[in-house]
Amino acid sequence: MRRNSVAALSGEERCKWRARWLVSLAWSIFATGILVQAFSPGLRVEHHKFVAPAAISRAQEINPDEIIARERRVQLLSAILTVAGALGLAVYYGPTLFRRNEP
Repeated sequence: MRRNSVAALSGEERCKWRARWLVSLAWSIFATGILVQAFSPGLRVEHHKFVAPAAISRAQEINPDEIIARERRVQLLSAILTVAGALGLAVYYGPTLFRRNEP
């Protein structure tokens, strides 16, 4: 029978493994938020008016409320993921970054 590799670790090694896993998760969440922002289609504004993308403008009927609502949801999702990842990283790296130098 194979033993679970995490269960076979000692207490200190298990704590290090958990910390590595959590920081990897925080980095992944942060990167996902950045990628959502980078690859979302976005709305262009020219002369104080929204410019519909070509794929949307070919449709029969354009509903600007739906386009703007979708864009806001994407922006909110990106902000939540980025802030959550950044907070996780701040909690993990905070003690290292803000260590007091004692003489």
